[in-house]
Order: sequence, then C-alpha cells, then structure tokens
Amino acid sequence: MVKNVKRNFTSKQEINDYFKEDVFSHIVEDEREDEVKRDYFIKGFPVDFDGPFEIVIPGNSLPLFSKKAGSEIFYSAGYYCLHFPKNWMPAFCPKLSTLQAYEYLGPYKTEKEMRFLLGKIRKEKNDRSKQTRNEGEER
Repeated sequence: MVKNVKRNFTSKQEINDYFKEDVFSHIVEDEREDEVKRDYFIKGFPVDFDGPFEIVIPGNSLPLFSKKAGSEIFYSAGYYCLHFPKNWMPAFCPKLSTLQAYEYLGPYKTEKEMRFLLGKIRKEKNDRSKQTRNEGEER
C-alpha cells in the first residue's frame, strides 16, 4: 500500500481482494433492525408501552389506556407523584387502581416537571417535620 494515495472501492469484495483478507469478518451487525422503539401518547401524555389501547371512562378525565384490547386493567399515561404512607414517590404510567388508592399529583408530560414538583413536596414535608420536632423540643 502506498502512503497518501487514495483509492476508491465499489464493493466489499474489492476491499477484501486489495487487503488479501476479509476485513469485515470482525464487524458485528445490529440484528435488531425490526425492533424500532416508537413513542406513544394518550391525550398528549407519554406511554411506556408499544401499541396502547386508549380507554375512555365517562366522568374520568385521566389519560387512560390498557395494554390489551378488552383488558380490565387500566393504566394512566404520564408522570405522577404518588403519596404512599411514608413518602411521596415518582411513578410513570401507574395503574388506575393505584391512583384510586392513594393521593396523587399529575399527570405531567415530562419526568423533569414531575421530579421538580416531587422535590418541592418532599422539601416541604421535611421542613414541616423539622418544625414539628423543634416545637416539641421547646416545650
């Protein structure tokens, strides 16, 4: 091979012939071509499942969906702050039954928006906790 001389090849075979070896044998091709990630939204809120089925329940304004047609298990699209007994926690596409069982804030369209509010809620809770402890110590 001569230095600083450019050569154009029209096929992989020409390249292999030129170098007298199969230079492409160590290349691993991505076999996941048909595994394309699609973005799905229900009422403008993101969904973590491919091919969701939108669900409309009269009187319920949440962006609901199911993972299978005819399923009785519903999920709510978007990001949420869920208030469990000990703390507020983040959630993405929680089950409707979870939202019915616990206090929640949401839905939010972005994780960033939800995390900002979650941090604010947790800080307020911690501040109230400290204030209550301080009042107890003063007595």
